[in-house]
Amino acid sequence: MIKRKLLLGFFAVLLAVSGIAISPSIETANANSMSDVREKKKQTQKELSEVRNKKNKVKNEVTQIDSEMTETTNKILEKEDEVVKNREEIKRLEEEIKEAEIRIAERDVVLKERVRSMHVNGGAVNYLEVLLGSQSFGDFLDRVLALNVIAEQDRTIIEEQKADKLVLEENKAEVESLLKKIEDELANLEKLKNDLIVKMAEKEKLLAEIAEEEEVLDSEFKGYVAEEKALQKQLEQARAGNFRKSSGRFQWPAAGRLSSGYGWRVHPISGTRKLHKGLDIANATGSPIRAAAAGTVIHASGGWNGGYGTSIKINHGDGYVTHYAHLSSLSVKVGQKVSAGQTIGSMGSTGSSTGPHLHFEVIRGGSHVNPLDHL
Repeated sequence: MIKRKLLLGFFAVLLAVSGIAISPSIETANANSMSDVREKKKQTQKELSEVRNKKNKVKNEVTQIDSEMTETTNKILEKEDEVVKNREEIKRLEEEIKEAEIRIAERDVVLKERVRSMHVNGGAVNYLEVLLGSQSFGDFLDRVLALNVIAEQDRTIIEEQKADKLVLEENKAEVESLLKKIEDELANLEKLKNDLIVKMAEKEKLLAEIAEEEEVLDSEFKGYVAEEKALQKQLEQARAGNFRKSSGRFQWPAAGRLSSGYGWRVHPISGTRKLHKGLDIANATGSPIRAAAAGTVIHASGGWNGGYGTSIKINHGDGYVTHYAHLSSLSVKVGQKVSAGQTIGSMGSTGSSTGPHLHFEVIRGGSHVNPLDHL
């Protein structure tokens, strides 16, 4: 029984080292990651749709305000034309007032002259002068008739005087009414125009904010789409058995759970969408990290290293370099030759990391490629 357990333990270790034992965990991790990415993509798509609906609504409001602004501007132009006409009318009325004032003044002079010439001190005096100055009864009648005509003309002049004064007062009132009407209409139109300008500025500001939010969500959505495609490819490869053996140029550098694949994602620390240039394989701190293929160590150092932490780079020739990051310790040094599967360090969480894992990159011709295509 003990021998059987020892044999099982031996085979488990052997499988872990060779990379055969990691297939189920990788496929499960990929499936879980795919589900998570699709849920996030769905939520982002929903938010993006809501933002775009909101954007269209505000655009319609802006169009409406623009229409009101055009209508108000046209009304202002119409009122300005009315102002010109009304001012011309006011000018005409003022001329009439001046003419009426001149006529009134002239009639005042005529009446005064008539009073002086007739020596008007009362109605009876006129008739007495006519009687005493008459040569005959016929002459008396002629004089009485003439006096009546003059009196009637005076009454007409007096009535016209009164009418002109009334017209003058009415014209003045009309001028004042026109002026007030124009001032009120212009003030209302200017207020409406200013209100529309303020409203338009608010809507344009809101539209700019919505457009910025839309751009961010659209970028996130496209990132999730790219990440979904990458995970789908990884999942298909896992289901096809590509992870069960090292069939490519490189073998798996560590045993563990594939916690993140190659492709676009939201960075777990910065919160921004960035291209994840490698694979993350999670396991316990101290788990062995092995060379993916034979080569020469060209980098091996601790420290921050641009967020990679303690890391190693191996040159395998033909333009291929592999990169191992976030290690807890190093087992090799620069210039050292290593063989495929040789232990080069231990898994850790140094640099910009949220937990113990190996960040593994494959660089071909100076550019990062998906490690899954070469494992």
